[in-house]
Amino acid sequence: MQIDIFNSFDSSKESWLAGQESGECYVFQTYEWLENWHARIGSELGWKPCLVSILEDDGSPFCFLPFEISSKGPFRLLTWMGGVMADYGAPVISKCFLDNPDQSISRFAGIWEEVLERLPPVDAVWLGKMPMDINGRPNPFLNLKCDRYHSSAHRARLGGDWESFYNSHSSAKTRSKDRRKHRRLSDLGELAFRHTDGSDKSLFDEITKNMIAQKERRYREIQGSNALEAEFQKRFFTEPVKGLLDSGSLHVSALTLDGRFIATHWGMTHRNRFYHFMPSFAQGPWTRHSPGRFILFHLFRACMESGIEIFDFTIGDEEYKDIWCDTRMPLYQHFDARTGRGRMLAVLYHLYLAVVSVPFLFSLAKRTRRMIRKLSHGGP
Repeated sequence: MQIDIFNSFDSSKESWLAGQESGECYVFQTYEWLENWHARIGSELGWKPCLVSILEDDGSPFCFLPFEISSKGPFRLLTWMGGVMADYGAPVISKCFLDNPDQSISRFAGIWEEVLERLPPVDAVWLGKMPMDINGRPNPFLNLKCDRYHSSAHRARLGGDWESFYNSHSSAKTRSKDRRKHRRLSDLGELAFRHTDGSDKSLFDEITKNMIAQKERRYREIQGSNALEAEFQKRFFTEPVKGLLDSGSLHVSALTLDGRFIATHWGMTHRNRFYHFMPSFAQGPWTRHSPGRFILFHLFRACMESGIEIFDFTIGDEEYKDIWCDTRMPLYQHFDARTGRGRMLAVLYHLYLAVVSVPFLFSLAKRTRRMIRKLSHGGP
């Protein structure tokens, strides 16, 4: 095996793309997605790429590990690259894993120990949001000592036509209610569904601007963690790097009412999968008629028409996902203290595990966090 560790995108590009093109990964591990993350957010935070390429003796890809070294207070951590903009943390696995999964996973255990020895010094390895599989293939990191992550992922397998899918996931009463709401929404003005992969720059900019305004309002309302608080975080969406725009993986859409953006969605496609990533809606007289539900209908229909097989709602346990999804996938995390300081962090890690394992305590912790955030921002 040949193990190379790169600290820049340019130096790792050849190995990364070779593994990505011949193997399997989620969109969150693609070169294009993470190049945008690092250019717009990671570099601003001072986090450093730590990109591990593992090749077979003949130079063919074995796997690629998109890590970064991040700072959390006084701690230096090795984490999956992408932060909050990567709903899954996983490797890029090669054709070797696809053809011989059991043998490849067995080999990976020994390789991982060598990777750890060659990594830059960190206080802890903390790898979160790890899915059980990578597009149906075993995730080798699940063979490490892992704990359940506090949230799951949800997926719907698409097939047939929209009407059949809709009828199989909704009751006659629900469909009647949807028809009534859609009629009342249409009475307010002309409805239109618009979308672009970024090639229509004017439409892309309009939808993205409205999405950010709608999300920021919603974050304020629920006193939630604002992933768009800093200007550089917004640039991840408003000014994606050329590679991501040119990849064709973006799918940015809106439901408009007489030209006004009443619901938007900023998502991605990758191979046979659509990623439902950043939905939003505007407040107004239309809100009671569920515009967010109707833009979802348009997205389902657009996916089916383009041959998408999996509609991935990604991370989060919102109730509405259960209506549409046939797969609930648990996520996992791996923590490994590497120094004395890392062992101090391990105490906090195990306290966190204890809290999230008890629903009452987890709910109390979230309410407390919202209250602290509300007070710190001077909210009413």
